[in-house]
Amino acid sequence: ATAAAAATAAEQYEPVFAFRVVANLTLALALVPPNGGVHTYGVRANATLASHAATLLATEIGKFDPTPVVDVLDALVDIGVPLLNDAVLKAGFPLPALPDVTLTAARLATADKYFAVIADVAARVP
Repeated sequence: ATAAAAATAAEQYEPVFAFRVVANLTLALALVPPNGGVHTYGVRANATLASHAATLLATEIGKFDPTPVVDVLDALVDIGVPLLNDAVLKAGFPLPALPDVTLTAARLATADKYFAVIADVAARVP
C-alpha cells in the first residue's frame, strides 16, 4: 500500500457530537413556456426558508454549550437556501421534448406529495 492509502486507512473519524437540523421550506413552482431557441416547457422553482432549528442530540465529549455550533449550522442553512435557488432551482429543468409532439395550454397542478404538468397535446402523425 502507498503511504497515502495507509494514511487514509489510518484516518478513522469518530463521532464527537450529533445535531438535528429541522428546516421548513416552502417551494414555489413556475411553468416556463417555450420561447426563442427553447422549444419545450420547463419547470422552475424557488425555495423559501420558513423556519429552522438545530438541537444537540448527543455528545461524546461531555457537556458543552452548543450555541456556537448551532450558530454555524444556522448560517449554513441561511446560506444554503439562496445557493440552492441560484445554482439549481432558478435554472429549472426542461420537460422532455418528443418529436412531432407539441404541448399547448400547459399548467401546473399540485396534489399531496406531487405536482403534475397538464397540457393539451398536439401530435403530427407522419
